[in-house]
Amino acid sequence: MGLPSRVLVDCTSLGGCQTPAQMAGAAAAAVARVTGGSNRVCGVLLGSFLLEGRQELTPGKALVRGMSVAEPCMDWSTTEAAIEELAAAVRVRRGEMPPLKKARAA
Repeated sequence: MGLPSRVLVDCTSLGGCQTPAQMAGAAAAAVARVTGGSNRVCGVLLGSFLLEGRQELTPGKALVRGMSVAEPCMDWSTTEAAIEELAAAVRVRRGEMPPLKKARAA
């Protein structure tokens, strides 16, 4: 069809990452590909909430404010770091800054 091959990297549980640590690792892998010059990564889907993890909806039990009830999520600070690293990787790919020293390890 002549369309460019692009991929949206799914770092959520639907994408196979079952824990917040795995999600952060998948995001770091996307950072490495983009920093390496790959133009195929067009976006990253992150599972994020205020607090890390997931909680069950249990009748009579109070919920933890700020924690997901849907799927395990990265906390806000981890999400913020991932987004900043992804943005820096895009700037590297565009030639706007020198390569990153090291992507965050998960």
